[in-house]
Amino acid sequence: MQQSPELISEADFHDAWQVMTKDSGDLFEYAEISDRPLNQVWTIVDSDELRDQNWYAIPGIHPVNCLGFVLTRREWKDAAIQAIYFEGDDDFAQDSL
Repeated sequence: MQQSPELISEADFHDAWQVMTKDSGDLFEYAEISDRPLNQVWTIVDSDELRDQNWYAIPGIHPVNCLGFVLTRREWKDAAIQAIYFEGDDDFAQDSL
């Protein structure tokens, strides 16, 4: 049985992992992170579910549901972790169903 990934809160991810984006705050594109150490790259994805408006950070480079990339100063050692990158407004998602 596959263990579900550890989920890091949005605040802990930004604070403890020392997230880096572009100076503008935008996410990086692949060409901007392709030469960086893989264990400092996180792919930002949406969940592709109407009820979940969160964006998630998953370690490494993943093309599915990719919104862009962030870098962290702290290196990840376990690819079985995820972080909430941006916590969406779930109340809005519930109202629209």
